[in-house]
Amino acid sequence: GKKFLFAPVGVDEGWTVDAKLELIKKGRVIAQKFHLPEKVGVLSGGRLGDIGRHDLVDRSLADAELVARLGNAQHYEILIEDAVKTCGLIIAPDGISGNLAFRTLTFLGGGHGHGAPVVNIDRIFVDTSR
Repeated sequence: GKKFLFAPVGVDEGWTVDAKLELIKKGRVIAQKFHLPEKVGVLSGGRLGDIGRHDLVDRSLADAELVARLGNAQHYEILIEDAVKTCGLIIAPDGISGNLAFRTLTFLGGGHGHGAPVVNIDRIFVDTSR
C-alpha cells in the first residue's frame, strides 16, 4: 500500500476554502513528521470537463482550483488514484466524501487507518474511533 494523509474525514469538516487551507497548513506539518512527500493534492467533485453538468460540481471544481492556488498545492480533479502517486497529503472535496473514501479504503479495500489527528485544539489528540 501507499501511505498518505487524508482530510477532511469528519462530515462537518472541510466545507469552506478557508477550512481546507487550514487543513493543508496543519497537515503539511504532520506529513513532514512522518517523512511523507511534501506535495499536496486537492480533490474536487469532477473533472474540469464536467463544468456545466451540475452547480455543485462547478462549485467543487472552482473551490478546488482556488484552494490549490492559495495552498501551493495541485488540483487533481476527482482523480485520487493520480494524487496518491506523488502526494503526502490529499484534501477531499468535503467531509462527507472524505469520510466515504476513508471508509471504502479502510473497511472495504484492505487499507489501514491510523487515526485522525485533531488539529483544532491545543492538545495532542488522535481520534482512533473510526
